[in-house]
Amino acid sequence: MTDSGRLTSSTAARSQKVVLISRIKPKPGAAREVEAAIGAFYLRLREVEPGCLINVMHRAAGPPGPSRTASTGAFASSDADRESLVFYEVYRDAQAARAHTSTPHFHALMAQIASLIDGQIELEFLQEIASAT
Repeated sequence: MTDSGRLTSSTAARSQKVVLISRIKPKPGAAREVEAAIGAFYLRLREVEPGCLINVMHRAAGPPGPSRTASTGAFASSDADRESLVFYEVYRDAQAARAHTSTPHFHALMAQIASLIDGQIELEFLQEIASAT
């Protein structure tokens, strides 16, 4: 296969993946309970969802140290709520993403955290353009 053939093949494989960022805003005082529920959910997810390639929970945080980029004016730090949870999710394909939200453990998690979150879960689907990997 030619180099361009590999690139095309690799591009096709990436385009089938479903990549998204999701955001959950716990109600005041509920962040640790939501985090614990999702942590337990992750244990089950790893066991039964091979189509979920990556699902990582983050909390908004400040920069790791003094930012040299701030002086250039090219970047600005987000004023994100430090209690909000941000998830990076990658699924093998659309079928795996649909399966994720159809599982009994997903429905159980949603029921468990429904009264602990403020508003709806936000979803932002992404399309890969380029990669250094």
